[in-house]
Amino acid sequence: MIRTALVVAAATIALAGCTGDDGPPELGLGRGVDLDDLTAAVLQYQRDAEPRTANLPGSRMDAALVRMCNEAVDAGEAPDVFSAYAWTARDDDGRSYDPTSTTFQQSPSPLLPTETQVAMGDCVQGWVIWDVPADTTVVGIAFARDSGEAATWSTS
Repeated sequence: MIRTALVVAAATIALAGCTGDDGPPELGLGRGVDLDDLTAAVLQYQRDAEPRTANLPGSRMDAALVRMCNEAVDAGEAPDVFSAYAWTARDDDGRSYDPTSTTFQQSPSPLLPTETQVAMGDCVQGWVIWDVPADTTVVGIAFARDSGEAATWSTS
């Protein structure tokens, strides 16, 4: 009887953060999440991070300051390779935008490296930039690993 209650309690706790088929739970800015052997967080979001003169007509550049830490427990493991391309911006119509590799002198800095090795216990932090339509509303910043683990942060 006690074992059954523990199983039910554990299942209830595990499901408490689920959002059904809509994907991973949504986090607030500044909140970190553990994903396998790393932690990730969106610290800030900036709409119109680039001056209008730098953008193509009908678009704008939005940016998020993100942080990723290698939390591997085995010192013998190779450094993780973290990439800015693991991050996407999502709008209120369900569209996703990949980071842009185009930057300007006025870009927020430091930029998150396109790809960098991060040793166990170390972190990397920087801005990721997206080129989005000028009239879109970015509602979330999503991070996904090759393993399928994912998290989304609300921009509001």
